[in-house]
Amino acid sequence: MRVTNCNSIMAMKTKCGFAVFFSALLLFACSGGAAAQDGNGFEGARHKTVRTMFGFGRQDVLDTYLSPLIYKGFDLRFVRDIRRSAARNGRIMLDNSFDIDASMPENKSGYREYALLFNWNYAVRYELLNRNGWRVECGGASDLAVGGLYNPHNGNNPASVRASYSVDASFLAGYSFSIRQRRIDLEYKLDVPLLGAVFSPVYGLSYYEMFEKGSRDGVVRFASLHNRPSMKNRITADVRFDFLTLSFGYMWDVNQTSVNNLKTHYYTQSFLIGFKKYIWTR
Repeated sequence: MRVTNCNSIMAMKTKCGFAVFFSALLLFACSGGAAAQDGNGFEGARHKTVRTMFGFGRQDVLDTYLSPLIYKGFDLRFVRDIRRSAARNGRIMLDNSFDIDASMPENKSGYREYALLFNWNYAVRYELLNRNGWRVECGGASDLAVGGLYNPHNGNNPASVRASYSVDASFLAGYSFSIRQRRIDLEYKLDVPLLGAVFSPVYGLSYYEMFEKGSRDGVVRFASLHNRPSMKNRITADVRFDFLTLSFGYMWDVNQTSVNNLKTHYYTQSFLIGFKKYIWTR
């Protein structure tokens, strides 16, 4: 009875923590967006855009280090993009993106896990096309992710650490048009990890043995398409009004690994809504 009460208290504290955390992000996003100024176009000027979005959706989680079962549940996401051109009228675009993802999936028996991931992505892309409303960019990105998965029902190994670094192929395509003098910017962005490293415990090895006894051989592995076939897709529509620009989007995030006889996957579909600001520089 005491164990059940402790698990219930821990679950309530975790839910309250998620709520407080995302409330703080909302205040930060609103305060940051209020300082920016709107613009009217991209052509002929050096520009910087700041897009802040909040997302909700579903996440499918598997981590065989903690459980052989698949967990599914509600997902929350915070995304902040800062995009700018490297020089006036330049064709090199810099895209700095920060992403926080939190979820509380459960299995068919009703047992929950708690997942949290911080992701930073910095992309450098070359503008191949910017004509008649169309934009196409290709390049590469540096991607760093740190987080964890917690299962309160596991005794010896209740948590699993997530950490990875990768060099990605990055692609962006956009199209701008107007409906009743209302400008709409459509954008599709794709990032695919090509080379990097992932942290993964060895099957049957506890974190106590890794960090207390020093048994850390093989916990950092080379990662590429053969053992980490992943990708992040995002479609957004920016609708401009006189006083602000609203952003609507959909994200399909596929993150999976097969390392050290362990398999993980995080399949996430999120609907996004937020705002975008245009900052113009000389």
